[in-house]
Amino acid sequence: MHIRSSALVLAFALLLGACGGGGGGGTGPVPPSSTGSISGQVTAGSTAVPKAQVALSGGGTQTTNANGQFSFSNLEPRSYTLTLQLPQGFTLGTESATKSVMVTAGAAASVNFGVRAIPAASASVMAGNDNRFSPSAVNIVRGGTVTWTFGSVAHNVIFNQTTGAPTNVPIVSSTTESRTFNSDGTFPYVCTLHAGMTGTVHVHAP
Repeated sequence: MHIRSSALVLAFALLLGACGGGGGGGTGPVPPSSTGSISGQVTAGSTAVPKAQVALSGGGTQTTNANGQFSFSNLEPRSYTLTLQLPQGFTLGTESATKSVMVTAGAAASVNFGVRAIPAASASVMAGNDNRFSPSAVNIVRGGTVTWTFGSVAHNVIFNQTTGAPTNVPIVSSTTESRTFNSDGTFPYVCTLHAGMTGTVHVHAP
């Protein structure tokens, strides 16, 4: 009987230790983060703007990625100013180059920039051996021309019968093909030989 009582006492003591009993073992609530963050995106209509420079007051600059996104983390809670510098081919339009944002501890602030593309008379796209169109989106004026350069890997350019689109580019390799766009609008295209290989031509009025 004494052995059984001792075993029960020991089991109870172990249970208290596992649950943090006695006031010494609990981790308690996790304190909130003392820093915050800023993230956002730079776009021109539905087109992401990569390689834009976003400078943060107090130091630090981020370059937007292929999706036009940028972020700053581990920021002291206070007010900041973001300053945007665009790559060639884009203009601010009615957008402001600077924006103020308040960072709060433990929270993520969002700041987006909506700019305008400057349409060109012509554009070049590489249909690469990596099965990507680069750049994936171009902006031209109505009557402008897009030239695709094809490497050793065969690709095509198919507009999926979009109204106003030029004729498709058949399966080719190691050559160039040009098409003229005489209608305003957005013209998505694909390479039907390689899943996920897509591009877009944005055509603007002069």
